Amino acid sequence: MDGKAPHEPSLHTRRRHPHRRGRTRRRHRASRRRTGSPFRIETDAGGCLEIADASTHNGAPLQQYRCLGTDNQLFTTQDAGDGLVKIKTFAGKCLEVSDSDPSVDDSIVQGDCDDRYVFQEFQIHDVGDGTVEIEAHNTLYWTIEAGHPGLLAPIVLHGPSSLGHQAFTLVN
Repeated sequence: MDGKAPHEPSLHTRRRHPHRRGRTRRRHRASRRRTGSPFRIETDAGGCLEIADASTHNGAPLQQYRCLGTDNQLFTTQDAGDGLVKIKTFAGKCLEVSDSDPSVDDSIVQGDCDDRYVFQEFQIHDVGDGTVEIEAHNTLYWTIEAGHPGLLAPIVLHGPSSLGHQAFTLVN
């Protein structure tokens, strides 16, 4: 262990997120949303992303579930500069990667918002037809974890994929 607290800001600097292999990327209008403009994040499988069990605690995971229209399925964005956004939850917390040094299979969870935490910054890519992909850190993307029954599946980080597990729609 390196002696750092679990969510102590790392020394990583902001990096520009490279575009994926030959696809044209446009910053999605969601990255310019005002904080007071709530939206839900729908999945390719017909579900919605939500904070599990409507928890208000740090570390509560982001998961796919049925679209119920509940507060824990609503999010807002805050501009973080350089085309990045913070995504805020109904509990006034920010979505973040569970580890301050993001890698494959890390979960997306909620935690106290802090401008020092680059692992709370995301880039929303418009890939056409109203679909977006959400990049967490240098080519790691939000992914609906495979192998979970029905719509109950955690959101984790994976590299680029064309299987549809990384396609989301932002709905007002």
